[in-house]
Amino acid sequence: MHALIGKVADFGILEVIQFVAQTHKTGRLTVEQGELSAGILLHEGTILRAWRNEGRPIGAYLIDRGVLDEVGLRAALEAQRADPMRPPLGHVLLACGWVTAHQLQATLALQVQEVLHVVMSWKLAIFSFDIEPLTPDDSFALTTSINLQTQQILLEVIRVRDEVEQFLAPSSRRPNLTEHTSSPSSRRGKLGNVDEPWSEL
Repeated sequence: MHALIGKVADFGILEVIQFVAQTHKTGRLTVEQGELSAGILLHEGTILRAWRNEGRPIGAYLIDRGVLDEVGLRAALEAQRADPMRPPLGHVLLACGWVTAHQLQATLALQVQEVLHVVMSWKLAIFSFDIEPLTPDDSFALTTSINLQTQQILLEVIRVRDEVEQFLAPSSRRPNLTEHTSSPSSRRGKLGNVDEPWSEL
């Protein structure tokens, strides 16, 4: 039974996550558009991780950021397969000392942001939020010092989105920087004007 369900066109994904965060719910947010799908796992309103069916695994992000090399990743994957409990890769990396909690947290935040950026472009997608307890694997982040800040992630996603929209906007809509740039002489005049708040500095 879905606790929430709707269309992205009617209620944006960021707004849905904000609602779940404010109400401190635990569950899984699923977003689907045709054959594309993505998911965001939250615990008491805090994002734990995110994924999409055509996305990259966390190991790829660690390599891109220079935190881990391919040799280290292969060793971690082998250690993961050798463990009968099949712990999450992040748990293996931390336990073996290949990454720090801070490095893993920053990489997970980057992965979440990328998933959200992609999902926000799915204009015909539908979403659903299911309240459900965490699985043992999902609880991994709660047993470490990994703590993704949901509000910070959303603000960063919004910031990047706004910058991209401004860059892609028609030139007529972009701010004309030359209109706001004064000559050195005019700047000196302003500094000498006692009406300016910075003239007393």
